[in-house]
Amino acid sequence: MTPSAAAQAKDGAAQEGSKDRILSATAALVRERGLDGTTIAAVCARSGLPVSSIYWHFEDKDALFAEVLHTSYTSWLAAAPLGEGAAGSRDLAEVLESAIRSLQGMPDFLVVGMQLLLERRDQYERARVLFSEIRAQIAGMITAWLLEALRPHPDPLLAQDLSRLVVAFSDGALVAAQVDEGFDVEVYVQLFLGTFVRAARRHSERR
Repeated sequence: MTPSAAAQAKDGAAQEGSKDRILSATAALVRERGLDGTTIAAVCARSGLPVSSIYWHFEDKDALFAEVLHTSYTSWLAAAPLGEGAAGSRDLAEVLESAIRSLQGMPDFLVVGMQLLLERRDQYERARVLFSEIRAQIAGMITAWLLEALRPHPDPLLAQDLSRLVVAFSDGALVAAQVDEGFDVEVYVQLFLGTFVRAARRHSERR
């Protein structure tokens, strides 16, 4: 590698490192202070980087939030219990529990995205649309799991409705865990799964 190529590689690694620091600082601030409290100045202070570094990577806060969503979701997806046939050899309750628990870990994309959806600000349109697409993709993956798990009598409409219920439960549990100190996620996951699985099986047995 020539000296100039080595310098370029080093500069590229430094730029990537600064980007990661910015994203990490942004996600942490949104958790602590919400969208309003996550100012560019606060991101600079938390990341230890100048304003020029923030704007080198991101044109505005909308782009910054969108990248936090994209990066976090990509990491979550790599570790999530996915893949073709994921439900085929596993119990329905096990599949659903894996899906819910992976969301209950409150990945950054979920924490940031929920605030974006609830506040509905035009200034964050790009990030909000991206999170809506992420939610739709997650619901689609859960639907696919359910279609496998409900064999030999899969019902596409039922699977879609149930997948929305799983996502809605995860949303509600996330909010409850933030506002109710006595909320035990583990207890309600098990309660939800028991009711959910019994209902799904009864439907399947009637067909």
